[in-house]
Amino acid sequence: MEKFGKKTQLRRHQETHEGMLPYVCRETAASGQACGEAFRTPNDLRRHKVHVHGKRRHVCGVDGCAMRFIRFAELTGHRREAHPELSIVQCPECAQIFRDRDALRKHRVSHQKKYVCGEQGCGKAFSTSYNLKTHVNMVHLRIKPFKCDVSGCAKTFSTKGSLKRHKSKIHTPKAPEELKAQEGQRRAKKRARLLDKICGKDITRSDDEVKVTQVQQQQIRKKARLLDEICRAGNSR
Repeated sequence: MEKFGKKTQLRRHQETHEGMLPYVCRETAASGQACGEAFRTPNDLRRHKVHVHGKRRHVCGVDGCAMRFIRFAELTGHRREAHPELSIVQCPECAQIFRDRDALRKHRVSHQKKYVCGEQGCGKAFSTSYNLKTHVNMVHLRIKPFKCDVSGCAKTFSTKGSLKRHKSKIHTPKAPEELKAQEGQRRAKKRARLLDKICGKDITRSDDEVKVTQVQQQQIRKKARLLDEICRAGNSR
């Protein structure tokens, strides 16, 4: 006659006879005997086998600790209780441990991006082989295969994007409005430099920095108007 230490165990055993728990675990328990746990559904039985009789794949590994666990959560709890003196962080993907979060962050890139640079001391990872190849050419080999085809230029670049930006900025004809605005900025800077030489003050600074008197400000404005007239007269020639 089979005996049980708890009423709940007896009740579950009786349910197996009544057909209420038809799915019985046949795995060998830690004691060496058959498990005999029964469940209502095959999914319940499957979860039981994984959590109770599954392979202990998660190894601690902290300072040579060889404790093994079925579930990652069990491993985390063990490390927290058995190795509290260590300030460690764990990778949630592979359970590898690191001494600080910066090392963990660099490691996690390898899970997200499978193309890792093999150059010594680099270790950068990329999502595509093209990005990895571009990185190696630019940073390690310093190859610049993209050459500007504008006559007389001969500039070279590492990527097509860099070449395109160069041609757009340097070789694309500018609209009249843009040229006019640039010329206005150039003249304004030239007038400011001339005023600096005449009055000995940097009028491009804030009032708090310069702190000139009202009379000095009036003198500066008069000299500015005079310079404007000189500039306009020179440009009209």
